[in-house]
Amino acid sequence: MIVGEKMIIKTKKSKKKKRQDLIVTGIVCLVFVVFLSIIIGKLSQEEAAPVITEVDEAKITAEKKQTFIKKISPIAKKNQKDSGLLASVSMAQAILESDWGTSDLAVEGKNLFGIKGQYKKQSIKYPTQEFENDEWITVEAAFRKYSSWEESMNDHVKLFKEGTTWNANQYKEVLVAKDYKKGTMALQKAGYATDPDYADKLVSVIEKYKLMEYD
Repeated sequence: MIVGEKMIIKTKKSKKKKRQDLIVTGIVCLVFVVFLSIIIGKLSQEEAAPVITEVDEAKITAEKKQTFIKKISPIAKKNQKDSGLLASVSMAQAILESDWGTSDLAVEGKNLFGIKGQYKKQSIKYPTQEFENDEWITVEAAFRKYSSWEESMNDHVKLFKEGTTWNANQYKEVLVAKDYKKGTMALQKAGYATDPDYADKLVSVIEKYKLMEYD
């Protein structure tokens, strides 16, 4: 009789342990699924990691620069009124990242800001420089393809207003900035670009071409 009771108790303990093991396994699987979904979301939404090009001043004439500024400034001013994104910051980004609208991505994809991913299921692939582990490396990435520069600029400001898939408020500080120095610094802190000197480069462009006059 005593042996039977021991066997019953042992069986109950065994079943209880199995249930506990199943619960632990379930929790581990759930945590893994959530972590994996976050990673996949970040990999599929690379909006905040643009291609950065170096402006070759020797190739761009003063006339071409003024033409580019005149073309994008009305759009930048309209977007500032609608969102708060300073026109000077938006224009400096467009200049820096598209080589005054002359880069292959700006010409063929109408993409002024190097925003990655797809736009209305349209994309175009280009090699790009990324700053990782304290060095520049070249990788190939898919960038959004637009029908016009205006569409590119409107999508750019939409990104700032809506944020990324993992942080809706990622660019909130950029939109509330009242001067270009705070705006560019907020942009860098938000992780928009991998270039550690991104804010300084934007400020240099803004001050050299007096883009703050458009704010």
